[in-house]
Amino acid sequence: MATGKAINLRVRPIQSVDLCFPIDGVIGHQPANLVGQMVQGLDLGQSLFPLLDQTDPQDSGRLIYNSNAIYNGVANFVLSSLRNEPQAVDVDTAVSMRWNSYLSTYSPDAIAKMREIFWDDPNDATAPQWILLTELEEESKRLNNLLADAYKQAGLEDKVIRLQKSTNDNKATQYTGAQHVQFEGISDQTMDLIDFRLPSIENTVRYLRARVGLRKEYLNAWRQGEMYRTDRGLYNELHVIDQQIKKLQVKYLDTFLIAPFNGLVTGVFRSVGDYVRAGQPVIRVENDERVYLVGTIKYRGPLRVGSAITVTTTLFDSPGTQPAITDGTLVAVRGHDAVDEQWDVLIECSNRTADGDPILPLNYNFDFKGTSVEV
Repeated sequence: MATGKAINLRVRPIQSVDLCFPIDGVIGHQPANLVGQMVQGLDLGQSLFPLLDQTDPQDSGRLIYNSNAIYNGVANFVLSSLRNEPQAVDVDTAVSMRWNSYLSTYSPDAIAKMREIFWDDPNDATAPQWILLTELEEESKRLNNLLADAYKQAGLEDKVIRLQKSTNDNKATQYTGAQHVQFEGISDQTMDLIDFRLPSIENTVRYLRARVGLRKEYLNAWRQGEMYRTDRGLYNELHVIDQQIKKLQVKYLDTFLIAPFNGLVTGVFRSVGDYVRAGQPVIRVENDERVYLVGTIKYRGPLRVGSAITVTTTLFDSPGTQPAITDGTLVAVRGHDAVDEQWDVLIECSNRTADGDPILPLNYNFDFKGTSVEV
């Protein structure tokens, strides 16, 4: 094992984050004594996001995660939050509307009733809408044929009607005591039509228009029947609704600042009442359980990634103190000119003693004289 010297070596955390909100807003809540506090981290993508579309086991129409449930799920991890009443209202409104839609359209009872209307009715095989529309089209065709025959027999087939004639029979009886007098009369009336009529062709036009409308209704009925026949389309629709609600739930979660890992708060840059923009740092959290030793060492010989490194130093160059010994692994190395035998290195190592105490403080710079590096 050969020994080198630390020319410029410092301690950096592997996990360090400047927490920021992904949206603009005004900070509404944030503890005043965050700096120096150990905080718990939460990976929202693994812990909460997959649960947002869960429904109540006692009521499949109601989503569990309204605004209150979301807040209760993250309350112990929130370091700062924006004023978020509008986002909370959006979530609660969408959850309630989803509940209403489920009761009226997607519940088992609603699906069973709609299936009877659009696909099959066990009590009446002729009741489904597509069957009724088929029968209606057949009767419309029969009516058109009967009227066409009637116009033909009356000599009105393809004949233009220019005059309208009407005949009225007038009969009246006047009673005078035991006698009565009867009056009879017939009146004929002929009127020129401003708009000529073609009854036989008008009948055909009405039939064709009715058939066009029935075709559209039949297509809609068929689509509804297919949807309720397998239920798959309905579940897809409900899934789309849930995904839209999930976007609102995530927007609400965006108003909370949560560390993604356990660590120490080492900086606070904004406080309650401050307006912050998306991406603007608010709180810094660092984890010193595992650290990088970053810098330049002087070592005579080759260095390779994966080599075991032991760094021994006297912290702050204080006489009489016990040396701090840190074992790590070389994860990156870059050489300088061969003359000076210097290497830029990145050493990953644990920063805890057997008792769980930190070994090296973050951002500590090693002293050249009091530090040795063994490879």
